[in-house]
Amino acid sequence: MRRSFIFILSVVIAVSSLLAANYDYIMLNNGSVVKGRIVTEEPNVSVTIRAENGSLYTYDFTQIRKITRNAPVVPTATHDSNLGVLSEMENGFWFAVEAGAGVSCRFSKSNRAFGEGDIVFGYRFNQYAKAGVGVGFRYYFNAYPEFRSTAIDGSFPVYFNLRGNLLGDMYRSVVPYYNIDVGAAIRDGAMIRPGIGLRMGQRRSAFLLGISYLAQQLPQLVATDGGVTRERKWMSFACVKIGYEF
Repeated sequence: MRRSFIFILSVVIAVSSLLAANYDYIMLNNGSVVKGRIVTEEPNVSVTIRAENGSLYTYDFTQIRKITRNAPVVPTATHDSNLGVLSEMENGFWFAVEAGAGVSCRFSKSNRAFGEGDIVFGYRFNQYAKAGVGVGFRYYFNAYPEFRSTAIDGSFPVYFNLRGNLLGDMYRSVVPYYNIDVGAAIRDGAMIRPGIGLRMGQRRSAFLLGISYLAQQLPQLVATDGGVTRERKWMSFACVKIGYEF
């Protein structure tokens, strides 16, 4: 009985050691270590590894310091290898800070401009789809009373945001993106703002440069037979913006 127990224990230890030795380890330049099994490898280009939690992570060779197979490497920084590196994670929470400006598109009347700052936060499903909520402050220049019927020059956009890459970013540091805002501006009215632009940087850390079309309801004074009334009318704007996303 004792010999049988020792034999079974030896077999379990041997199998456990064999399974442990089958792991691959990738040490990144920041000292983090990812443990799993390498799925694909393009020499001098990239490596894709399936981590212990089942997630797939792809790293450019420029991000990798060392690859070992069947032997662990010692990390030089505290890191949960199952989570990967934040800048490379495919999903998770994301934030953006943006500043922009716009000018109205009226061909037969005078036009007015505005400046705007926004904060957007939400969840990233993958590089092609991120959803979130945006809040901001918009300031109109010389808009009262002919262009906008309130003497308060500021408004507060609150909107749902959907954005994502139009091309994959695995081998690109500059990729085109789309952006759609749907919501309303306090003191103005409903708004919709589709746009396109360029992301410049890493997967989870990039500068933004974009253009967009804004359709915005504005309170305006309208002459009627009974006098002057205030109505909300749609106004078109051409917009540009810069920002940082992480």
